[in-house]
Amino acid sequence: SFGSGSTMNRRGSLLLSLANPNSGGPAISGGGTLPSVAPVVVPQGAALNSGRRISVASTVEGGAMVLSQDIVSGANGEQSAVPNRPLVSLGPSRRNLAAGHNRAAYKPPSSLQPPPMPPPVLEEVERVLAQADSWQFDTWRLRDVTNGHPLSALGFYLIHRAGLIEKLNLKPSALARLLRHIEAGYNDNPYHNATHAADVLQTLHVIIHGAQLHVHYVDSLGLLAAYFAAIVHDYGHPGLTNDFLVATSDSLAVRYNDRSPLENHHSAAAFSLLQRPGLDVLAPFSKQERATFRKQVIDMVLATDVKQHFTLLSQFNTAHRLATFVHSPATAKANHPSSRLSGNIHLEIVVDVGGDCKHLAPKPLDDTE
Repeated sequence: SFGSGSTMNRRGSLLLSLANPNSGGPAISGGGTLPSVAPVVVPQGAALNSGRRISVASTVEGGAMVLSQDIVSGANGEQSAVPNRPLVSLGPSRRNLAAGHNRAAYKPPSSLQPPPMPPPVLEEVERVLAQADSWQFDTWRLRDVTNGHPLSALGFYLIHRAGLIEKLNLKPSALARLLRHIEAGYNDNPYHNATHAADVLQTLHVIIHGAQLHVHYVDSLGLLAAYFAAIVHDYGHPGLTNDFLVATSDSLAVRYNDRSPLENHHSAAAFSLLQRPGLDVLAPFSKQERATFRKQVIDMVLATDVKQHFTLLSQFNTAHRLATFVHSPATAKANHPSSRLSGNIHLEIVVDVGGDCKHLAPKPLDDTE
């Protein structure tokens, strides 16, 4: 049993100061010995911690106090001392410190030394994001250093770095909350997850800036729409294909009439977030700007349906071939798109160029081009 003079720590746990004599078990301060697994009766005044156990400290080499035994409460009220591996060093005892100044400085065992401190989190995140313009960008590393938030971190970084917050008068707090809600809406799928969305966003960013599309093609609103479309392009993905949803008459397939049910769901669910309080990042936009932004995002997200790939590629190649023709008045009529394209295909190429760089855009030779 423990005497009334036992020391209590700040949490109310009873800490026993023991020695290691050569005799049977460890000796309790004040007299008596404690066999390693002997029943121990704790007086009514002794306090147990939240785990109903009393930590027993015994001296080890160098006078360091190390937690080596636990006394666990039994069903019958008895306390059993159970051997336990060293957990934490409490440092040398006062008696050994006062024994002499020539004693070597205490050095805890290597197993008890704390691991080296990792680099600051923000510095590591900034170091990874600094490579966002490179094809060798490591999205998995970004996921690790942001504690599982690669999409919101990269999205906010790119939008802020492009100056879109200032140019479009966006509210940073609303943008940050919206990006976190979108990221949380991605399911933990093996592929269609938030890390995949961050990878697509970064790839789109490299393509846009590598081709200087942000200078010669898209304006600030179009750049934000492109970033936002990449961020939400797989939002709420259930991990199933469109064909499977259609074949099983899934509610998404029924809702969208079997036409790109996933892509329709991604864009519709993402825009529904903007209706929640505090998440409407488009609040500063005019009615026309909101309509333009919404149309561009929906068109880009719907274009991610792989079944639309060859149709879109064919339209792109046709438009590209038409732009390379040099027309003369004699051949303009023969080479007019209406005489070359079969079916009722309407191609519209819209180039939005700012006033400062209009002189950099190629000039068409005639109305047809």
